Amino acid sequence: MPAQQGPAPDSGTPDREFTAAVARAQDACVRLLAARERSRHELADRLTRREFPAPVIEEVLARLERAGLVDDRRFAEQWVHFRHRDSGRARAVLARELRDKGVAADVVDDALTQIDQDDEYARATELVRPRMARALTAPVTDPRERDRILRRLLGVLARRGYPSSIAHAVVRQAWEARMDELTAAEDAEPSP
Repeated sequence: MPAQQGPAPDSGTPDREFTAAVARAQDACVRLLAARERSRHELADRLTRREFPAPVIEEVLARLERAGLVDDRRFAEQWVHFRHRDSGRARAVLARELRDKGVAADVVDDALTQIDQDDEYARATELVRPRMARALTAPVTDPRERDRILRRLLGVLARRGYPSSIAHAVVRQAWEARMDELTAAEDAEPSP
């Protein structure tokens, strides 16, 4: 009786090392996705840093996309929604963040349609009002003090990517409203 041989090398039997690497890479991705949505590029970058071979990375990402676990469009929409709402980021900063995460330009543009100029103005106002109340506790007549407060508040908005036209309008409006509040409060105080 002739000796039985194992399967031929090209018989379609999965390579055990490749299969094991795919399983490890997929587990790593699932752990990352459990924390928050990620872009395809972010996951590929993480797997590359962990020194998984390119074919393994491609296989894992393709599987995750087919399963609906990786979707750059959904990721971008969620990123824009939460970063604008929770961190007060403006469209310009959100676009840069998404590009840095490897999201395609057309997907970024679509996601940013959630926010218009009125939304940015309203969110900028929400960011400035409480800061203005803390910074301005009495009417200010010194122009240097006024400029210092205004510069600080403009900086808050600039760091979040708001256009200067919106930043200046919001800060000016908040200044005037706060000064009116403080003046009215002083006028309402009884005289001794």
